[in-house]
Amino acid sequence: MNNWGRFYFSGRPWPGLRSPGRSVRPTVADLRSRMFSLVPPAAGHRGRSNIRTPGSSQAGPAPGTGKWGRFYFWLACSSAALVTWLACPVPALTEQRPSLFRGVVVADSPFGVRVISVEEASQAHLADLRPEDIIVRVHGTDVRSIDEFAALSTALKDRAVSTTVLVFRNGTPRELVVHLYSYPVLREWGLEFVPDLDLRFAQAETGLEYWVRLGRGFEEAGKPAEALNAYLNGLHNVPTDTPTALTVSRLFSQVSQRHLAAGSLVEGIADLRRALLMLERLFDRPLTDEQLDAVRRQLHETLQALRAATAARGEQQKVPGTL
Repeated sequence: MNNWGRFYFSGRPWPGLRSPGRSVRPTVADLRSRMFSLVPPAAGHRGRSNIRTPGSSQAGPAPGTGKWGRFYFWLACSSAALVTWLACPVPALTEQRPSLFRGVVVADSPFGVRVISVEEASQAHLADLRPEDIIVRVHGTDVRSIDEFAALSTALKDRAVSTTVLVFRNGTPRELVVHLYSYPVLREWGLEFVPDLDLRFAQAETGLEYWVRLGRGFEEAGKPAEALNAYLNGLHNVPTDTPTALTVSRLFSQVSQRHLAAGSLVEGIADLRRALLMLERLFDRPLTDEQLDAVRRQLHETLQALRAATAARGEQQKVPGTL
């Protein structure tokens, strides 16, 4: 039985979702339509709970009597603006910005610049830039010499996290996208995060241990944003580590709650969406009952923060002249 069965949200059926134990799970569209519904469960509803009791193949007892109790996962936002922000693109996490062309050696060529070598595992190498490629355009600007290429590379540093590169390979034009985001985190979790590319480890597990220790230190110091950055760097080294991923999701939720409490709704919703994105992918992994219970608490706390932020925004809109 997978986590979608064990953590089967409800009160009422999900749109298009079959009964527990079947092979069909809710789609992302189903999740979003249910999660962001403005209609709360009916008061006094006494139907069987669809939250499964850990270790049981049947749905749990009536609401409020099982180990899990009755937990409705719906974000009761009274402001339509909150739902609109949840649908907006999430800005990338971009704190550190090294050169996009780090590890690339070029030479002059009659037509553009010729790539002499590309450091293995560099961002350019992962973007499929290869030796003997002829670079003719970067970021929409033609490149005719090493000086022009160096000037463009310097101009993009600390300003851009992604750029297009037009190359000729064996006489055939090809457009590449070079970016600074962590490929492991992007592929495994769908998050655009710029890791610390200056600190490398011979063994990935050593890197994970280093960043996790650093993250714990930041947490103890009451710095969740710095802790989040450290744990994300840990995932950059070992992207499949479930405990670290759960911690990252929890910290995204924590940072989101702080933003919401401070009235920064756009940032709060963006971090909340990142947390939910990670949880969605975590449900496809084997999780313990303790981990699932931690997820339930995290969602409940986030729901409370959203309600408080919505109420505060409603009070602001009642005051004349308040945006």
